[in-house]
Amino acid sequence: PPGEFIHDVVILEFDFIPTTDTISFDYVFFSEQYCQSGNGVTNDAFGFLLSGPLGNDINIARLPISGDIVSPATLNPSTVDAASFLHNTDPTFDNPCFPFPPPPERFAGIAYDGFSVPLTAVGRVVPCARHTLKIVLLDAGDFLSDSGILLEAGSFLAGLVNKPEPNTTAEVGSLT
Repeated sequence: PPGEFIHDVVILEFDFIPTTDTISFDYVFFSEQYCQSGNGVTNDAFGFLLSGPLGNDINIARLPISGDIVSPATLNPSTVDAASFLHNTDPTFDNPCFPFPPPPERFAGIAYDGFSVPLTAVGRVVPCARHTLKIVLLDAGDFLSDSGILLEAGSFLAGLVNKPEPNTTAEVGSLT
């Protein structure tokens, strides 16, 4: 976001050659900014940027009902995509999402304030042409409230001709 300090930038980028006209994969988004967004808290930024022979990067990480990007501001109990949100705060939390606690097994698996149900990213591609998928996640505004994604193993479907070769980039420090 313009004018915000950027922290903890993570980029995973790889090229692939699909044999189909559509790619997809499953993921879960999670954040410590849930139940804080909308109260002056800057949202962390996140996207799955797909590019290919037709041009510009397109963010294929979209919510199922609104078609919005995925963030704590767009996926929470007060949005049209609320059914895709799972809270992970108890009533003793500073600003709980709900007045009742989540099931105990949720606390055992993840310590973030909230997360999505499994979502599917879908993008149109040109068969047999080289494409790039860039997964970008960054902390905006502060370095304490982190967000992240979990990619489901084996869910990347593109009818691949060859296996992707990962190229990762990590940046340490703050960007302005």
